[in-house]
Amino acid sequence: MNKVSKPLTIVPLNAILRDVLDELNKSGMGIAFVCDDQKRVLGLFTDGDIRRAFLKGASMDSPCRKYMRTKFIRGRVSS
Repeated sequence: MNKVSKPLTIVPLNAILRDVLDELNKSGMGIAFVCDDQKRVLGLFTDGDIRRAFLKGASMDSPCRKYMRTKFIRGRVSS
């Protein structure tokens, strides 16, 4: 079985929505993980999360931490 893997899309906690949108667009993955300096996942964004943020009045320069999804299921990946 051939595996095709892409690197995860990671944005820093101090990113603005413009940065998140740019990374989502570049990766084509549809999800970006918001991480701290130790690479711990603190939140995530999907394409839909970005749309909902804009509908709530966010601008491209709004901080991502204000709109990131923080309730999600964490798991471990084994090789």
